Amino acid sequence: MKGFCHATLPNMQVAVSTTRPFHSALLANALVKHGARVRIYSSAPRRYFRRLDASVRITLVPSLLQTSMHFMRLPASQKALDADSWFYDQSVARVIRPGDLFIGWATASLATARAAQHRGARFVLDRACPHVDFQQQILKEESAKLGVPYRSQPA
Repeated sequence: MKGFCHATLPNMQVAVSTTRPFHSALLANALVKHGARVRIYSSAPRRYFRRLDASVRITLVPSLLQTSMHFMRLPASQKALDADSWFYDQSVARVIRPGDLFIGWATASLATARAAQHRGARFVLDRACPHVDFQQQILKEESAKLGVPYRSQPA
């Protein structure tokens, strides 16, 4: 990241947004270990973040579909999941106070990234998959092989 190095981590304020814990506790703990102050915005309560450093603060933000799916164990269509991600992202964008750096997950951080940058923070997109264009090409090929319709991800 241009402009950031290990020496700048002490006292850096880092905001992380994730609907569910995924690997965010590992990320937050590593940042805390190097002196950063971390706040996680999530629809999951603290108890779902395993071994999360006690200094990391959690701000609950609603993700209605994710929460209902957790408690009711009901499946949801991809269209409903995309809409829920959009709603969650819009909600975080309204409440985030990013400090120096905002780290967001792919498909649920575009509005929040814009809000964070508008407030002077830098933005990092955490994408667990290969580059989006490469991933979409793989999905097209697999869809063709399986004989199922391919549907590209929204921007």
